[in-house]
Amino acid sequence: MPYESDASNTTEFQYQLSAIDTLLQQHPGCHVLVGGDFNVDFSRNWNNTLVLNNFCASADSFPVSHNDCSKEDYTHHFCMNHFTAIDHFLASDSLYKNAVKELSVMHDVDNTSDHEPLCITLELRVMRLKYTNVKHMPRPAWTKASDENISAYQARLRARLNDIVIPNDVLLCRDRTCCNRDHLDSLNTYASLITDACVSSANLTIPSTRPRGSRGNIPGWSEFVAPLRDKSIFWHNIWVDYGRPRDGIVANIMRTTRARYNAAIQKVRCEEADIVNSRFVSAISENRQRDFWREVKQCRCQRKGVCSVIDGLTHSDDIAECFADKYRELYTSVTYDTADMQLIRDKLNKSVCDCDVESNLV
Repeated sequence: MPYESDASNTTEFQYQLSAIDTLLQQHPGCHVLVGGDFNVDFSRNWNNTLVLNNFCASADSFPVSHNDCSKEDYTHHFCMNHFTAIDHFLASDSLYKNAVKELSVMHDVDNTSDHEPLCITLELRVMRLKYTNVKHMPRPAWTKASDENISAYQARLRARLNDIVIPNDVLLCRDRTCCNRDHLDSLNTYASLITDACVSSANLTIPSTRPRGSRGNIPGWSEFVAPLRDKSIFWHNIWVDYGRPRDGIVANIMRTTRARYNAAIQKVRCEEADIVNSRFVSAISENRQRDFWREVKQCRCQRKGVCSVIDGLTHSDDIAECFADKYRELYTSVTYDTADMQLIRDKLNKSVCDCDVESNLV
């Protein structure tokens, strides 16, 4: 919402409230919760404060900060010197009186904004649509594997493969048109055992991938930001233990360490390309091929959003079946002549048999 500085901003403030009022009138009888930066502190006797109070009265809404369960102290600060509560939740009458359980502000040292998150807890009985969360499936990260990892993998895989019984009778079958069901089952089982041996051996000996963001994905974080973050957290905790004073030595040190921490974050973000390029140069100069390709992978990797609802389906099995039906329809959408298809099959079988005869002659 616009800050109150002149008459034009007050007019814009009233216009924004009128837009909210229009939505309320279009949905009568609904539970309504409006949240955001209103740029209004109810402790100030300003024009916009009066306008917002009048709007709440006409819309039958209440600032949740006036509720008895409110623990709000401040939601905005200017360099940790000037504090105001200008972010608010406005709740309709029923929500305000029956559903609001707590209103609090999250003061987190990692928050680089001058606004503090305002958190509200509601107790409501509603129907929920269940979504399946996308889970990260770890897989071997071969670019991270050392020579010791590779040697351990080879040794374990060799031991696993020695335990597999080779179906010699099936492998020696020379019938290229063999339709023996037992042969097919034996080959599938044999292939599965080899695959399982490779996968299990890699999982036990090779470093695995991690979800993006599990260790932070800002280049230069551990070198330039992490030490300042630790110091900022240390003085933030001391400041909290002292009762969050707004003046004095502890408050000044807390502001200074937090400012340096936030500045470091901005610095590494601005210099991200230079940091990555420096790592490239280091990887090439020291001939660390794996480090080099890991940097390439991180540069090329991008976050990809995954849709949770496909054609109204939310469960992973239902979505997979939907895709299977679509592709089945796609692959069978082109008509063909059965006789022509059989002719093609006969020619292919004849060519394969001719090649087999030639190989035996050689």
